[in-house]
Amino acid sequence: MACLVIGGVGIANTTLVAVMERTSEIGLRRALGARGPHITGQFLVESAVLGLLGGPAGTALGTLTIVSVSAVPHGTPVLDTTAVVAAPLPGS
Repeated sequence: MACLVIGGVGIANTTLVAVMERTSEIGLRRALGARGPHITGQFLVESAVLGLLGGPAGTALGTLTIVSVSAVPHGTPVLDTTAVVAAPLPGS
């Protein structure tokens, strides 16, 4: 649960930075007729894509790290496959 909260805060922070860096783009879109919900939807979709791609990528990187570190001193990697599959899913 704590990892889910940390991930959510990370995504929120990234979204905040994206909005702050793109104020001129937001202003241009507003000048061309975009409404608030259109701009909000754009950033929500970007955040969702970031979360959906970041979960599996983080799981893959973590799994690769465990396997590579345990292979160096001739250890045996111990991975619970249910945890690896469930890690990127919401509510896990």
